[in-house]
Formats: sequence, structure tokens, C-alpha cells
Amino acid sequence: MFPKEFNTIEKGAETNLVNWLDFPGDLEKVPDEIEYIEKVNIDDSGTQLYYHTYKFKVYEPSYAAKCGWMIGTVGPYSDVSVPYEKPKVISSRFVKSKYGEVTPKEEVLWTHNNIYLKASTQQDI
Repeated sequence: MFPKEFNTIEKGAETNLVNWLDFPGDLEKVPDEIEYIEKVNIDDSGTQLYYHTYKFKVYEPSYAAKCGWMIGTVGPYSDVSVPYEKPKVISSRFVKSKYGEVTPKEEVLWTHNNIYLKASTQQDI
């Protein structure tokens, strides 16, 4: 009954990103526009992982409207990932991750090194 075109890791990642953005303390609203950018692969000490990247923006009166398109990252996923599994990291640095000023790969590397790896050394995420 669930439409096949929505039963993908990419659509699950997008759903998780939108929910995270709407959460108090983050963007605090659903983006007015969101588009898939690309899958970015990471070699994490011999393990192949990947993140999905999206660009999103909000309109006035949101404080973030002046930022234009921003990048969001969701992951990491692996070859055994399934649609709609809970990602370990959902991230956007908002003003520091403006689309066109930062590439999706740069944003994924920042997310992986500064959130995922740091959290995994502190606890199992």
C-alpha cells in the first residue's frame, strides 16, 4: 500500500531531515523548499559509508530566510541500510552550510568528522 517511489533510503532521509529541522532549537519549522542533491561516499577506516545531502530554504519571516539555500546531511548509511531506518546523524550548520559556498562533500566531511566520529568515541550512537 505504501507507494514504491517513496520507499527508499533517500526519501526516509529526507523525512528525517524535515522532522529534525522542525524541532525546537533547530530551524524550528519545516523548510518551504527542499531538494535532493547527492549521495556522498565516505571511507571510514575501510568501511564504506554514505550520507544523503539536501538543499533547503525557508521564506520570511523565518530568521534563516536570509541564508538562501542551505545544505542538510543525513547518515551515515551502509550497504545493509533499509528505508526509513533511524539515521545516526542529521545535521545542518545553517548559515555556515550555504549551498554554493560549501560543497555537499565538504559538509558531509565536516558532519562525519565533527559529529559522527566524536559521538562514536564518547558512546555508541
